[in-house]
Amino acid sequence: MNCPQRARWFVVLPLSVLAVAVSANQASQVPAPSVVATAAISGVVIDGATARPVAGAFVGIGGSGISTRLATDNQGRFVFSRLPAGRYQLSAAKLGYFSGRYGQVGDGLLSSGRAIELTAGQWVADARITLWPPGAISGTITDEVGDPVVESFVSVIAQVMIGGRPQLASGATAKTDDRGRYRVPSLMKGRYVVVVPSVQTAVPADLTPAQLATFTDIPAIAVNAGNRLIVGNFVTPPPPSPDGWAYPTLFFPAARTVADATPIDLAAGEERHNVDLRLAPVRSVRISGIVNGPPDSTPGGMTLRLMPSGSETLGFGSEAATALVAPDRTFTLLNVPAGAYTIVASRSTMHYATRLSASNGSVPTPTFPMPKPPGVGGSSSGSRVVGGRGSATEVVYNQLPGGREYSARMPIAVGDRHLVGLVVPLRRGVTLRGRIVWAGAVPDTVSAALRLGQTVLAEPATGDPFLGLLSSGTGEQPGTFHIEGLLAGAYTLQMSPPDARVKSIEWQGRDYVDRPFDTTAGTDIEDVVVTLTTDMARFAGLVRDASGQPAAAAAVIVFPTDRSRWRDYGLRPSRIVSTSVAAGGAFAINTLPEGEYFIVAVDEAHADAWQDPRFLEAASASASRVTLAWGAAKTANVTIATIRVR
Repeated sequence: MNCPQRARWFVVLPLSVLAVAVSANQASQVPAPSVVATAAISGVVIDGATARPVAGAFVGIGGSGISTRLATDNQGRFVFSRLPAGRYQLSAAKLGYFSGRYGQVGDGLLSSGRAIELTAGQWVADARITLWPPGAISGTITDEVGDPVVESFVSVIAQVMIGGRPQLASGATAKTDDRGRYRVPSLMKGRYVVVVPSVQTAVPADLTPAQLATFTDIPAIAVNAGNRLIVGNFVTPPPPSPDGWAYPTLFFPAARTVADATPIDLAAGEERHNVDLRLAPVRSVRISGIVNGPPDSTPGGMTLRLMPSGSETLGFGSEAATALVAPDRTFTLLNVPAGAYTIVASRSTMHYATRLSASNGSVPTPTFPMPKPPGVGGSSSGSRVVGGRGSATEVVYNQLPGGREYSARMPIAVGDRHLVGLVVPLRRGVTLRGRIVWAGAVPDTVSAALRLGQTVLAEPATGDPFLGLLSSGTGEQPGTFHIEGLLAGAYTLQMSPPDARVKSIEWQGRDYVDRPFDTTAGTDIEDVVVTLTTDMARFAGLVRDASGQPAAAAAVIVFPTDRSRWRDYGLRPSRIVSTSVAAGGAFAINTLPEGEYFIVAVDEAHADAWQDPRFLEAASASASRVTLAWGAAKTANVTIATIRVR
């Protein structure tokens, strides 16, 4: 295994000197004499790939009025002394590593970690922090005659679990140098597909220079009387033409679709060399037609995205071609190679992405953002983390200019002849309206804002990002809401009210807390009643290790006995909870609805394994059963189990 080069400088201090350094660093923060500052925390920083100590790592501590850091000695050790009783968080960083935290979930680099509760005079002597080195994938891109391809984008696509199903997430992007070589750095361990994207971007020829400048500063070449082709963002075989040749999107080693690609399983800290791809031009055709819809659908200015089969859920830069719809609703897609595609037209987009930008400054990461297609300028966007506590996956959503009521998704097969007169039908999205009520009297502790209403999210039940992540608007009356633009598919409704839970979601006499709304009929959904409660089920207990002692590092996973609820729950499950144990092996869960559950304790490294239904199936054989009821409290003691997934 080859590891990337890492910076060599560090500070080496013997443990005795470290103690003096800590005292000096904390001198200005020593508590008042009335506070007993006799506790201590010591431990070691470990390389996650080699299990060797990391010298010269900077370890920080925060909590109870203390905020300082120090460097580990040549055996990776550290010690913080003269600490008052209280709650502390530890973190570590070093150039050439992702940052780490005490108690982080496995190699979940973005996990918040676990706090240490200190009593007066206590010494926690075994605090261990793991730093993971980044991996990388590198290779060379050449053309059909073996010459290097310069300034070409190269991206990686990761496989993640969302909603209990595998999904694709856009990853890091690099560019080739003057030798055609690329290197995608700062990768966590995982499975990746390497791709050289090729997007043929067309705009109407009658755009003024000022209008074109709002889209791009890249040249746009007139290829016929009606269209221009934007060249320069992606590799284009000369000469550009509407009826000539194109380099198709290529997946390693020589596949045209992501399903046919050979994935690369990258270990922590591994650098995979010689991941080479050779581009070859193919004949291309033109697709032209009209976007059809009701008079109020106004598709002019909408961006049509032609997505290769299997890549429909990926973000901008994953298209085979794009076209800007003209005011008269016509469009033309240029230089399209033969293959299976999906035409996507929507003013609301969503995709998954790996959060490499959040890896912190200890791992410098060059960024090469993919160019966005014309028509998406001025869009509003946002993101939030999905998955487990240590998740490095986020959902990214964009609201493009114009109304989101109408959209299209149309599969097509492209051969060796032009497609002329294609009709892309727009379909109006479904509107869901409802109201929020409370079970019983609203407690005085509930804020005025929560009494009036909360944001309701419509999440794709299967995790399919094409359906989008849609938020509610406020209805005409207090406590009412509406969600517009739901596409044909299955959605779950989610809320996160503070200190409250969703007790039921009723529509037409059925409860939809665990059932998705089916919008394929295209009919609006009226009078959904969301009932909230503060009378939550409470569950607590103690976790012991195999020797019967309270577990110092473990996670408790609670999941429903109904296997149908292990997937298709949207972006976050309401009935699956994973929590780390506190000091002495104790745990407490106050967020579950009533119902029948399995409970299992596992090593903390597997705290996020619940995302895979295969793990839950294996864990159910070792789990205990518990019944939770609204407003009731239950306790349970469990022993750490070893789960083997077959």
